Amino acid sequence: MIWLVLLIVAIALFIYRWNKRQDEKRAFYESKGIPVLPQKSLFSSILFLLKMLSGRLGLVEIVQDVYYGVREDEKVVGVWDGDTPVIMLRDPDVVKHFGVKEFEHFQDRREFITEEMDELFGNSLFVLREQKWRDMRSTLSPAFTGSKMRLMCDLIVEIGLQTVEYLQNEAKENGLQTYEMKELLSRVSHDVIATCAFGLKVDSLTHKENEVYLAGKELSDFASLRKIIKLMFYKYFPKLTIMLGIKSSSTKEADFFKSLVLDSMKLREQQNIIRPDMIHLLIEAQKGKLSHGQVEKDSAGFATVDESSVGWTKSGRKWTENELVAQCFLFFLAGFESVSASLSFATYEIGINPDIQEKLYEEVKSVNDELKGQRINYDTLQKMKYMDMVVSETLRKYAPAPVMDRECNKDITLELYENKQLDFKKKYVVWIPVYSFHWDPKYFPNPEKFDPERFNDENKHLINPYSYIPFGVGPRNCIGSRFALMELKSILYYLVLNFKLEPTEKTQIPLKFAKSFGTIKSEQKEKRAFFESKGIKVNNPKFFLITMFKLLTGQIGIVEMIQQIYYEVQGDPKVVGFWDGNTPIIMLKDPDVVKHFAVKEFEHFQDRRDFISEEMDPLFGNSLFVLREQKWKDMRSTLSPAFTGSKMRLIFALMELKTVLYYLVLNFKLEPTEKTQIPLKFAKSFGTLQSEHSMKLREQQNIIRPDMIHLLIEAQKGKLSHGQVEKDSAGFATVDESSVGWTKSGRKWTENELVAQCFLFFLAGFESVSASLSFATYEIGINPDIQEKLYEEVKSVNDELKGQRINYDTLQKMKYMDMVVSETLRKYAPAPVMDRECNKDITLELYENKQLDFKKKYVVWIPVYSFHWDPKYFPNPEKFDPERFNDENKHLINPYSYIPFGVGPRNCIGSRFALMELKSILYYLVLNFKLEPTEKTQIPLKFAKSFGTIKSEHGIYLQLRPRNST
Repeated sequence: MIWLVLLIVAIALFIYRWNKRQDEKRAFYESKGIPVLPQKSLFSSILFLLKMLSGRLGLVEIVQDVYYGVREDEKVVGVWDGDTPVIMLRDPDVVKHFGVKEFEHFQDRREFITEEMDELFGNSLFVLREQKWRDMRSTLSPAFTGSKMRLMCDLIVEIGLQTVEYLQNEAKENGLQTYEMKELLSRVSHDVIATCAFGLKVDSLTHKENEVYLAGKELSDFASLRKIIKLMFYKYFPKLTIMLGIKSSSTKEADFFKSLVLDSMKLREQQNIIRPDMIHLLIEAQKGKLSHGQVEKDSAGFATVDESSVGWTKSGRKWTENELVAQCFLFFLAGFESVSASLSFATYEIGINPDIQEKLYEEVKSVNDELKGQRINYDTLQKMKYMDMVVSETLRKYAPAPVMDRECNKDITLELYENKQLDFKKKYVVWIPVYSFHWDPKYFPNPEKFDPERFNDENKHLINPYSYIPFGVGPRNCIGSRFALMELKSILYYLVLNFKLEPTEKTQIPLKFAKSFGTIKSEQKEKRAFFESKGIKVNNPKFFLITMFKLLTGQIGIVEMIQQIYYEVQGDPKVVGFWDGNTPIIMLKDPDVVKHFAVKEFEHFQDRRDFISEEMDPLFGNSLFVLREQKWKDMRSTLSPAFTGSKMRLIFALMELKTVLYYLVLNFKLEPTEKTQIPLKFAKSFGTLQSEHSMKLREQQNIIRPDMIHLLIEAQKGKLSHGQVEKDSAGFATVDESSVGWTKSGRKWTENELVAQCFLFFLAGFESVSASLSFATYEIGINPDIQEKLYEEVKSVNDELKGQRINYDTLQKMKYMDMVVSETLRKYAPAPVMDRECNKDITLELYENKQLDFKKKYVVWIPVYSFHWDPKYFPNPEKFDPERFNDENKHLINPYSYIPFGVGPRNCIGSRFALMELKSILYYLVLNFKLEPTEKTQIPLKFAKSFGTIKSEHGIYLQLRPRNST
């Protein structure tokens, strides 16, 4: 009790301190006359963090929420990032003031990663600070002038032509193709960077799994949950991060990248190889030979940013190999991710705006005609006005970086804007909301419209240069803007010249942004492309992560999760794809496809996913439920004879209302108070009780009793067999044994392996059957007409028995009882979903004219609950209606849409026992009691937000009124 009091006091103190700190933070800005966002509660702040980590909130939404969180005329707004004050600049003139005039005090980005944390990224120009940044900027600046771009342009054009050749060959061999453009253009951009940075010809479109591409893909993924958590560690626990050796980049990929650059530099030095790419420029920089030369006045386009005096100041610093490699790494990342994203957005807008595409094509065709067969070159590319307008508008609507930050490097007093001074302390931060400016109707009317005419000769001078900043602002703008624009225009030139870009039924209009951090991305990324390239409808790639997060935090239960996946994709596809981490999962949404996988292709999909092993749990890990491959087949065939109708008849006599399961399994009674839980010590000693007490005792004293213990003893001796074929059925829901169960196994089982099956039998009866019983009594209780009809049948059978107990065969003849139980198992399926894992690489037919290459470890999901609640198969599914299973209707039910006990050879081995138990207990309950709802009965019933079997949210309360007639 004292601990509970202390906990409550601690929580109360924490909340008090939290609220007090929030008041202090608000007062900080208000005392300076700076507008501040409304205060968030502790709960809202925690929810905000969880949304961010679970992928339900992205950087764009955060930036927009802050930007529009105050009055429209406010020039700045104050927020807090932890204990750091952050001032968002909401006015272009204020941006100019900070980005240019006060640059000396705001030249650095916030320090979020250092060389100690990450040798590559921590040494890159992007994160370098103070004088070291200035020296590196001046060293690299000459590498990005117009003259250097002219030399590199032909390398990019080579990749453009290579891309065209690949796409044309694909069209010729396979007909008209649909591509996920981000995935396609990531490969194109990768090849551009590979050739321009390292002098490598990779061809990632043809060689899709090449090592350089895969390494780049891994290194450039900053939006994964793993990377976000790492970055948060860097931010809040930098010393601990260094101490633990946590790196932002994968060591394997980083070492590969480093050796790639250094080996290339050494080879060129040794053999005096000169090639106009980044490696050559770095070698020149290392020797101090890289310089601007004469001043150039060329412009790569409206979005181009000019170099400041910082880049023109010669630095005498000597750079290490690691420091130079880091710049190549940054160049690689920027080209791999940012440029490919911009390219994909440009193609998207060109594709869905045919008038824009036609106008661009006319310009491209005209230029191509003028070139008379020659390749496009740097200077000709810069003269293409409409191309520049299209690219400029792409960079407005889809800014590469939605927000920029700058950190104050000394304590100063400065003028925020007219008549507004502020004392800035070292480490204060300003935010420049690039995306918000670009989408603000004040600066760009009708911002959601893609309109290149904003940048024509008549309009572009009306644009405030500090409201359009796709490549940043001030001396710390993007050093590679010319290269990026050259690549964008070159690739678009050849795509538009050779292909007409058209939307398909898969094209998302309007496009939605992924909830990610860093660059803006479409939701249609590579994981989506994996399925779409195979013609499979796909969920949002982060969908499973989000739903799993909701499931684990109790926001939804297993039922909601399955239903969201089942119904999330538009249309009525037979299958739908999603991802669990890096495992592709295909949910089967059509009963005929379920039959195909579970029966025809069973040999390839016999196993459940491997989630527990014998080493992890000697009981559950050895049970039939999780056994795999041949061991599962042998155990199934060993146990199968124990669950035939003839064995059920023998076991039936043991069924007593109070001790059904416990007496049967162990001949060991638990007190009623213990039935509500399995005590931990009991679970641990289960195997000991089983093997040492029951089995040995019976062997010693030659005790024969028709229960599971006896059947296991027979199995151990190899005496258990099916005998003659039986044609009995325990009810509509009964599943039949396949040839697997009829195949005799000669395997010798250990005591532990046999005990594990009894343990599974115990768990299944303890949880699944009791749940089904409770749901059946609930529906009987709240549906008096159904209860009355069932009672009439029960009473009639009881009268016929003339005082004798119900028996197995008589129970099977009770038609309405079977209808009630069948409907219970439809509405409340014991297992809401089943999975099967592919055990070898195969090509199989999903359904008519749809083939798919399945790899080992791919998974299929069978959504039992969704089938059972789908109006296509069961009209008015929320209604409890036993008449679905009467003689007139039951033949209309597709047997693969009703699968409470599973499907195919790996169905539930104990279906007969479960049905026998359900019906027996219901028989005696309905015979002796009238089931009635009370004020505690939840109507309609809500499911608990739990994982596993379906459970009621607050229990099932019924009143059992004794019947006077019995």
